Amino acid sequence: MQKKPIDKKKEINKQFFLIAGPCVIESEKMCLEHAAFLKELSNKLQIPFVFKASYDKANRTYLICDMRSIPIMKQFGFPVIFDATHSVQLPGAGKGKSLGQRQFVQPLALSALAAGADGLFLEVHACPEKALCDGPNMLALKNLESFLKKAKKIWEIINA
Repeated sequence: MQKKPIDKKKEINKQFFLIAGPCVIESEKMCLEHAAFLKELSNKLQIPFVFKASYDKANRTYLICDMRSIPIMKQFGFPVIFDATHSVQLPGAGKGKSLGQRQFVQPLALSALAAGADGLFLEVHACPEKALCDGPNMLALKNLESFLKKAKKIWEIINA
């Protein structure tokens, strides 16, 4: 009996997922506290989770939030992730640092999920106002649970 080749695209577990963490590693203690919080919350909400944080933030690009690109990318058969926090970044708008429009993170992220995105990339912080980098773009940890519940529900409705 001849075995059919495995289609790697069809092996991918179809489930809403999250990539989140602070923009930069401010200290080992802060990084571990944020990772523990995010792990506990993602376990509670049954959302697969990858922790992210950067040592150095030298890469700055502009993102275009065109929701048409999501179903286009989905045609390739792989999960699509939406970078919600960098989408609201305003590089160079501040004196020597980037600014952002945090109030648009949630509406853009939910729109991306409604357009078919499978997961979200979020920068989060216990106190975004005190973050060393990208604070104006970040979501506060205290607001994350209610937001992720909405996000997961939208993903489930779209993928039912």
